[in-house]
Amino acid sequence: MSIKNSNITANPRLYERALQTPPALPFLQYLVNFGGIPAQFRGSFVVPFMENYFDIIVYSQMAYLIFIWYGPKWMESRSPFRLRAVSAVWNLLLCLFSFGGAIGCVTLLAALVESGGLYQSICVYPHHVIYDGELSFWMLAFLLSKIPEMFDTVLIVLQKKPLIFLHWYHHMTVSIFCWYAGRSLISSGIYFATMNYCVHAVMYSYYLCCSLGLRRLVRPLAPLITGAQLLQMLVGTAVVVYTWYHSYISGRGCDVDRRTIRMGIAMYGSYVVLFALLFARLYLTKSTKKDSTKLRTNSSKNKNNNKNNSQGAVVATAATNGKETNGKAKDEKRKQK
Repeated sequence: MSIKNSNITANPRLYERALQTPPALPFLQYLVNFGGIPAQFRGSFVVPFMENYFDIIVYSQMAYLIFIWYGPKWMESRSPFRLRAVSAVWNLLLCLFSFGGAIGCVTLLAALVESGGLYQSICVYPHHVIYDGELSFWMLAFLLSKIPEMFDTVLIVLQKKPLIFLHWYHHMTVSIFCWYAGRSLISSGIYFATMNYCVHAVMYSYYLCCSLGLRRLVRPLAPLITGAQLLQMLVGTAVVVYTWYHSYISGRGCDVDRRTIRMGIAMYGSYVVLFALLFARLYLTKSTKKDSTKLRTNSSKNKNNNKNNSQGAVVATAATNGKETNGKAKDEKRKQK
């Protein structure tokens, strides 16, 4: 059931103007038109579907937990599967899907912000925009995509690659949150979907290049992608805090279920911490270690050079002293004669 905590209503004129705004990139919009399917999409069934089949997300997460626990153990005594071709096809599909969603959502979100402002775009739910049309199509695609995206984990386990906590924690929590938010139709959902589409479009392009053997070529982009993910979590946190402020404090209200707000703060807050730690471990700590290693190497070289110089000085001094001593002895013998 959709639970709202404000009596505000969307201004139809604002959103009609937004929908009539010509897209910033008409050629790209044409590429993701798919024969007019998104524009003709009717999403009135989404909320009943999410409510009546909420158990689907429960079953999927149970199966996912079992796999991430027993999958690596099952692979311990086996050689890694060679799935480069499968990975390439999978990453290509997700790359194209994410680019399509990004193109479909970015222009519409920009039009909504331009027409109604920040508050209207985050806290006022435009039913006739979200329920029907292109935005409804891409929002539903975003919600449902979180379950098949867990196939990423299958590829990691079968190839015996490291399965870190952040990976499976992110997949589990975001899929549960998206399904629950789909039941309550949150007004801020377009921000989460748009950011996710954009970041995933770049991320899966990177994975595609890696699966095609181009890792060395795209490796310099890795810190930028992780940084973009961290930025996404920071902006997501800012959005949920914004909805919390207007829902609990300002009195203006916000068309977001308060339970969803609390879940969003907990989820995005944990993402910020985990992605910040990942970024620091991968890129900041390594650079510090490299610098310290260089300093140690240079200091050891300097010590060796100093030792060699001191040894050379001792040898030279001994040789000089020997010459002087021999010379003095010869002079004394001559005097005695």
